[in-house]
Amino acid sequence: MHVAALIERSRKEVNFKNPYLEHISKEYPVIFNFAVMFAKWLEEEFQLTIASDEIGYLATHMTVPYHKWQQSLIENIYRIAVVCSSGGGMAYLVEMKLRRIFPRAKIQTFSMFEIEKIQDYYPDLIFSIIELTLAIDCPVILMSEVQSELDYLEVSENLSLLKSDENFSIERSFFELFSQSLFQIETHRAYSDILVDLADQVEEQVAFAGYKDSLMERENYLSTIYQNGIAIPHPLIMSGKENRLAVCLLPEGTSGTERSPKIIFMVSLKAEQLDVHQIISKELSKLMNHPAAIKTLVESKDYHEFYYTLKRVLGRRNLIEH
Repeated sequence: MHVAALIERSRKEVNFKNPYLEHISKEYPVIFNFAVMFAKWLEEEFQLTIASDEIGYLATHMTVPYHKWQQSLIENIYRIAVVCSSGGGMAYLVEMKLRRIFPRAKIQTFSMFEIEKIQDYYPDLIFSIIELTLAIDCPVILMSEVQSELDYLEVSENLSLLKSDENFSIERSFFELFSQSLFQIETHRAYSDILVDLADQVEEQVAFAGYKDSLMERENYLSTIYQNGIAIPHPLIMSGKENRLAVCLLPEGTSGTERSPKIIFMVSLKAEQLDVHQIISKELSKLMNHPAAIKTLVESKDYHEFYYTLKRVLGRRNLIEH
C-alpha cells in the first residue's frame, strides 16, 4: 500500500518533506542503500522519478523487519552472567541496566575472582570487563565497567555479530578497520575530486571492482556529509575483499559542497556486513556530537597521531571528558 501511494505521488510530482531523511541515511546506511536500489527499480519499471525524501520513507519501512530480528535475538536469552571487578555496587548497576533490556532473563553477577563459578551457572550469554579464558559454550560480550552507553541497540547489535565471533568487542572490531595505507591529509581541493581519488585508492587496495562508481552514485542520491563535518561516503553495494575505513583529514575544508566536511571516513566492506556498517555508523555518530574531539582529530599531523587520538575519544573512556 505504501509503494502504491508512493508511485501515485511520484507520478503527480507531489513531494512530502521527510524530517528523518538524514537520520535514516546516517544510522541505517545499508538499509537506506536497499531503499535506493528498490527506488531505482521502481523508476525503471514505472518510468517515474522518486525523490530522496520518498526513499527515506521506504527505508523506514525496511528497518521494521531488521528490528524484529534483533528483538528475536534478545528474547532467546534466558540466563546472563555479568563479570565485573567486584560483585558490588558497579555490578548491580550493570545488572539493573541489563534487566531493562532482558526483562525475562535470569541475571547473576560475578566478580573477576569468581570466574570458575560461571561454568556452574550455565549461562546463555556473558557480559565481562575482561577476556575470559574459560572453556564455555556461550557468547561473551566485552564491555567497559562504567556502562553509560549500554542500551538496547548496542546489545542487540552485539548479539547479531556474536553469531560469527564468540568473543566480540565493538571497540576492537571498529579500530581494526583502519590502516596507514588508507590515510591522507588534503588541502585546497574540491570535495568531489577528493572522493574520486580516495575511492580509487580503496578500489585498488581492497580489490573492490566498481567501488568508485557505486560510491559516487550513492553520493548523488543524498550527501553523506553529516553533523559537524563528519562524512561517511560508501557505495550502494558492498563486495570488497576485506573490511576497511579510509580516512582523509580536511583541516582547511573543501570547495564544491553546501556543508563543510572536516573528516572523511570512507567505508569499504565485504558483502553482507550490515552489522559492521551499523557499528561504524554508531561509533561515528558518537563522534559527531563532540566538536572539540573532531577539532583535535583534524589537527593530527600523521596517521599515528590520528589513530591514538581517535582511540582516546572513542575507546572505553567517556567522550564527554574530551
